[in-house]
Amino acid sequence: MAAKVVIDVAARFTDQVTGQAGRAESAIRKLEKRAKALGHTRVAVTLQTVDRATRVLNNIWTTGKRIAGKVWRTTVTVLDKATAPIRGILNLLKNPLLQLGIVIGVSGGISDVVKTYASFEAKLSEVKAISGASAIEMEKLNAKAAEMGRTTKFTATEAGDALKYMAMAGWKADDMLNGIEGIMHLAAASGEELGTVSDIVTDAMTAFGLKAEEVTHFADVLAAASSNSNTNVSMLGESFKYIAPLAGSLGFTIEDTATALGLMANSGIKASMSGTALRGALTAMLNPSKKAAAAMDKYGISMKNPDGSSKTLMQIMENLRASFGDLDAAILNADGDINDSDSILGLAKAAGKSAEQMEKLEAVSTLFGDRALPGMLSIIQASEKDFKKLSNAIENSEGTAKSMSEIMLDNLQGSLVLLQSAADGVKSSIGERLAPYLRQFVEWLTAKMP
Repeated sequence: MAAKVVIDVAARFTDQVTGQAGRAESAIRKLEKRAKALGHTRVAVTLQTVDRATRVLNNIWTTGKRIAGKVWRTTVTVLDKATAPIRGILNLLKNPLLQLGIVIGVSGGISDVVKTYASFEAKLSEVKAISGASAIEMEKLNAKAAEMGRTTKFTATEAGDALKYMAMAGWKADDMLNGIEGIMHLAAASGEELGTVSDIVTDAMTAFGLKAEEVTHFADVLAAASSNSNTNVSMLGESFKYIAPLAGSLGFTIEDTATALGLMANSGIKASMSGTALRGALTAMLNPSKKAAAAMDKYGISMKNPDGSSKTLMQIMENLRASFGDLDAAILNADGDINDSDSILGLAKAAGKSAEQMEKLEAVSTLFGDRALPGMLSIIQASEKDFKKLSNAIENSEGTAKSMSEIMLDNLQGSLVLLQSAADGVKSSIGERLAPYLRQFVEWLTAKMP
């Protein structure tokens, strides 16, 4: 049987100038009811409660016009004692805290309620303007954003922000409806802002030529890459700005690209540095100088398979590792800064590397150049264990973003975040009902201005 849901709603209407306050407040006391329901969600109950108050709200508006010119204030306070998110945090029906009389409450004045809904409404207006979605499509997007606001760590307004970036990427309404959950899981798993993650995902997917229905898989890959290497989603997004267009044009997968970037990150080469390093390396291999081409021929390095088909990025990395993997060059100096090619070669010689190792290192330096060399050495020199650990985690990443997001919220702080999100959902739903009356009042007041 569903848990009992109790919502107390109290409202006051006060004319601070005349003596009509008592009469107004008496009328508003009709709102002070307890709504009890079994088997209904919190939102359904909330809307039900507000709907029952519509007649009284109309009375407020009528009274407001009668005392035109006077200073007035309306206050709505909501105490939600047993919503679904709160039940997941604290079993209020059994917990000893409740027996001691301690109740978790969520309250907000009318300005907070209206502001919450107004922000959400404005964000959805942006989505409509950018996407050109129809009225029916906007109803679905509105409902989806509201649902995400109630059931995740993010507010409905933040969900609307994610939809905005999807719309900016040219996604259709159905794509946005199907894709937003994957992006929200990734944002929750990474701790990044939802709008930022949505921007990263949509931009990178466009560059890789991926379809909107692949967003959940894309999110899983990024979650696996960031949790199994020394980087994060924001840094990967910065890397993608530089490498994704080229990688996408070569038909490289997001899995292989994320593996390469993760290996570089493990050596301290991250964000724009890893993106430019990988881009530079691939460009050099596509259009090698005479010396670089000679080095590639000598060590069997190629972008093509024997049958003439293009190699995958994974095959290219494995080719490089097989040919140059025993270099053991110093990528970072004693201060943790990245060495340039001259320093790498000088340190290798000083360390007594063999003639064969020095020859290989010089060939790699000739092929990739000063900017890309440290990053490519990170891939070439990674241990087989680290290489397989990262590549396997990414290849088997299905469900990673959702699983990580659930773990991230499985604590008191996460429970409090979900509570606040649920509270914003209550405010937004009430604000939606109050908005027409307030808008009517504002328009009427504006018209009265001299």
